[in-house]
Amino acid sequence: FGLFVTVLGLILTHVLVPTALTRLKDREAEISRNMTARLLTAGEFTTPSGGTTFYIREITPEGELLDIFLSDSRSDGVDLTYTAARAYLVRSETGPQLVMLDGLVQSLDTETGRLTTTVFEDFAYDIGALLPVSDSRGRDIQELGTAELLNPDPALLDEVGGTEARFLALGHDRFAQAFLGLVGPLLGFSALMVGGFSRFGLGRQIIGAIFLVVLVKVLESSGATLARSDVRLWPLVYLPTLAGLVIPAVLLTIAARPGLLRRKTGAAA
Repeated sequence: FGLFVTVLGLILTHVLVPTALTRLKDREAEISRNMTARLLTAGEFTTPSGGTTFYIREITPEGELLDIFLSDSRSDGVDLTYTAARAYLVRSETGPQLVMLDGLVQSLDTETGRLTTTVFEDFAYDIGALLPVSDSRGRDIQELGTAELLNPDPALLDEVGGTEARFLALGHDRFAQAFLGLVGPLLGFSALMVGGFSRFGLGRQIIGAIFLVVLVKVLESSGATLARSDVRLWPLVYLPTLAGLVIPAVLLTIAARPGLLRRKTGAAA
């Protein structure tokens, strides 16, 4: 059973979890690029960023925007107000553009109070300036393959951000986490085998097994913390696995030789 869980753990930590995180991050980036969901809300005033207000009266089934109002006061000393009868949201090489038709630009100098108006037939406004959207995203360390974590180069460290010790600790931790699937059943089985039959039940053995699991988890936390602090300490990641194999071996040896402790006790007496 422990070996079966370990194999499943190896598949999860090395394949399924990194792949799932990559798909999730890609989906999040796709949603963040969906300008229609973030900005185009008919009949409501929205504030996509500080100093800007956007309003659309109606969005037709064909994607045409009717009666546009856009206020931009991000520039010091100048407030810009755009109004247009119609508009379209289009994508370009430089990012999303709002193409407004049959409209008016009002420029107010806040220092002098002078208002300037300009009528236009068509005008392209950089929506990306309101909601910066990047088609590329940096990878997260959890998305990296195990081979990349165990052999990080300077370019990868700079891309993801982090130390070599952290990369090595996480790469080896994927193996260690899977091996804990073997440690758990061994600890429980060996703890139950110690002590033999008792009419009072297995309460002491169960409490002992719980204590051993807690001990292994403490070693796991301590080893991971130390491994992330120094690149030379990555073997400490396997400390809970080693302890989780040694302890059951000792307990099973005692269970196979029930007179061992009694002889030692008698000798000590």
